[in-house]
Amino acid sequence: MLALPRRYLLICGSLFMSYTVGLYMAIGFAHDRRTTILVGLVNYLWPALVFVFSIPILGKRARWFLAPGIALAILGIMLAATSGQTFGISELMAILSSNAFPIVAALVAAISWGLYTNFSRLLHTGEGSAVPLFILSTGIVLLALRLTVHEESHWSPSIGLMLAANVIFPLLLSTIFWEHAVRKGNLLMIASASYLTPVLSTVISSLVLGVTLDARIWIGCALVSSGAVICNLAFLERT
Repeated sequence: MLALPRRYLLICGSLFMSYTVGLYMAIGFAHDRRTTILVGLVNYLWPALVFVFSIPILGKRARWFLAPGIALAILGIMLAATSGQTFGISELMAILSSNAFPIVAALVAAISWGLYTNFSRLLHTGEGSAVPLFILSTGIVLLALRLTVHEESHWSPSIGLMLAANVIFPLLLSTIFWEHAVRKGNLLMIASASYLTPVLSTVISSLVLGVTLDARIWIGCALVSSGAVICNLAFLERT
């Protein structure tokens, strides 16, 4: 692990920490359910930013229809993630003005993950993964931040078990798999497929919570899939 390039450890480690801390703070400081939904939408800009940052960092070349593809996918994410909710312009502006900190934190997280993905592809050489080290370092930072917040905590064995399972499976394994896919696979295809993540998350959450799926879910799925295809085609080499 420590034999990996120092630039990779420093840059990618800092970006991983920035993403995780930014996302946790965005969710933690969200005042209500609607703000949480908006924070989630901002965070899910990261697949589009993976495409955008691949141009200056990895030297990718894109055609003009990359922008419409990204816009179409983001529209699909918004439809899927806000299923069953109403967002008027006045309500949205009120949320933006009164919840600036969590929204900015979510945007920082999205930018950080877009940069992390591309720099991981650029700087990682050899074998091995530093993800466990990144998670440990981030955990120490989050613990230090937690000590500055005066809020009552309720711990129990079941909560500790859930936390451990969350760290091992969704966080550790998914990040290791993502980094391996980014380094060994087709980055643009992987970024395109990642557009389905928020839609799948919304669908699974709705099924688990027993919430009826409305037409916007399926329209959102179609828009996200179409946008992902357009984004991937935009990076094909010119003939």
